[in-house]
Amino acid sequence: MSYNLEGGVEASGDGPDIAVMEGTAGDLAVDGPQDGLGETVTYPAVSVIIPTYTKQRWEWLQECVASVRAQQVPPLEIIVVVDHNPELLEEIAAEFPDVIAVPNIGDQGVSGARNSGVKASRGEVAAFLDDDSIATPDWLSTLLPKEPTAVRNVWTSAMLVWRSAFEVVDGFREDFGKIGNRSLPEDTDLCLRIASARENSVWIWDPAKVMKHRVPAGRATFGYLMSRCFLQGWGKAAMARMDGFAESTSAERKYAVRTLPLGVGRGLADAVRGDVSGLGRSGAIVAALTVTLGGYAWYMLEGLAGRRRRREPSATA
Repeated sequence: MSYNLEGGVEASGDGPDIAVMEGTAGDLAVDGPQDGLGETVTYPAVSVIIPTYTKQRWEWLQECVASVRAQQVPPLEIIVVVDHNPELLEEIAAEFPDVIAVPNIGDQGVSGARNSGVKASRGEVAAFLDDDSIATPDWLSTLLPKEPTAVRNVWTSAMLVWRSAFEVVDGFREDFGKIGNRSLPEDTDLCLRIASARENSVWIWDPAKVMKHRVPAGRATFGYLMSRCFLQGWGKAAMARMDGFAESTSAERKYAVRTLPLGVGRGLADAVRGDVSGLGRSGAIVAALTVTLGGYAWYMLEGLAGRRRRREPSATA
């Protein structure tokens, strides 16, 4: 099923054993002994949003959508957002009649796609899932976590966020995020902005919430690691400018000072015990940190150069 964002055409998406409470597209009552006591458990209405952009991921998308259909707590609707690829949009609308297929009406990239998905949704909660991910059947049933842990930020794939909180900050920054293989920490930026905008807002990590994320062979290379580290460093510097240095780099500074040295030491110790590959692991950690810091420094230098150019007087009269 396709959805016209301009015309506001409403699409059906209710699954079995779900009832939308009267007067709202909010809470869902799921029949069955969900709480272990035979009582009906009430869940908020969830819109699952899956961004995609290329036919090359077609089989992955099929498996991703199938994993959402198989949820023990079915979502209100499944929305697939196609990033500026009209032919793919038509194919998805024809192949998945029970899915709402919409175009990315924002800037190209995953941030604009996710924002478009939220605009097309009716749920009280937006659940983001990447097209190369597979959710386990109990993913949405852990909406009410038993052992939650407060964290600074969560990752976008498998992220669940209240729509009201998402809209307070106007969603993801569409000029800051992933386009193709160029990846920036748009999820961390969103988490920081929501936590800052809404009093007493807390991001929760639930270890019971599980999804599988594919790692293509091209991402298992040293070159990809270096490229990703550079972009992460560049992105963290941009976030420090936009969201403040303290919060934007708090977890990263602890990781660099505490965790990475332990990893280097462990690799060297393994090498002393005869595992020569330990040297490679330690070297990779050092190289990754160095390149990440280089990306951070590059952003800062770009900023300084830009400010200097703006201060220079024009050469023309």
